[in-house]
This record gives sequence, structure tokens and C-alpha cells, in this order.
Amino acid sequence: FGSGRLAARFTYERIKPYGVFVRRSLTFDDAYHRKDALDQLERISVASSELFIRFDKHIERVSRDARQLFNSAVNKPEHLQTVLSELNGIGSEVDHAAKTLQEKIAAVTNKCHDSGNASSSSTDGPQDAMVTTTMMNSEALFCFPWHAR
Repeated sequence: FGSGRLAARFTYERIKPYGVFVRRSLTFDDAYHRKDALDQLERISVASSELFIRFDKHIERVSRDARQLFNSAVNKPEHLQTVLSELNGIGSEVDHAAKTLQEKIAAVTNKCHDSGNASSSSTDGPQDAMVTTTMMNSEALFCFPWHAR
């Protein structure tokens, strides 16, 4: 191939494509996903507990700072009571949220542990009912963040 003072030579080789094989459907490994979801729930539980503990310590620190700030005669004690009551209100709301979150995590975790134990230990009885229950418990586990709201 040439163009003016530029010349190039191309050589072409025959392409041998690779064979691509795709399975139409992969099996769903319920045990793996159940274990992974329970591990994630455990990490969420630990992280949220640490966060709520840090928040409680922060509320205590702010409360202590407010008491020190309102020690002077210029500041009125009713203002201190207002600040402390607001801090207590915020703290109780956060404690309620922490309790609710931990209860939901525990309920889903216990339900999935129970269904996992029941499905592995029981070999007789209505198999369809057990499969349906396990699927519903798995659904609750795998959709936990949306299920918890």
C-alpha cells in the first residue's frame, strides 16, 4: 500500500476463533449465599453497634461540655435544661433505632439459622412445605436491607 512518499505492507493471517460455550442457567448455591449474607449481617451488626457506642460517648461529651459552659452566672439554668433535654431526646431516639436494628438483624439471622438447621436435619415430612419455608427465609435474608425498613 502506498500514498505519496509513505509506503506500508500488510500481511493478513487467517483468524481461528475460539469456541465459546455458555450454560443457559447456573445452579443457585443457596448455602454459599446464605453464609455470605449471614456474614454481611454480622459485619453490619458489629459496625452499627460500634457506631451507636461512639454516638453515646459523643452525647456524653457534648452534655459534659454543655454543663461546663453553663456554669457561669451569665447563662441561665433553664437554657442548660433545654440543651440537656434535647440531647436526651436525641440520645433516646438513637437508642431506639439501635434496638430496632439489632432486633431485626437478630430475627432474620435466627430465622435463617433455624431454617438452615431444619432443612439439614429433617429428611422426612412434607418436603414442599420445608422448601417453601426455606425459600421465604432466604428471601428475607437476601433482601434484608429492604426487608428491615
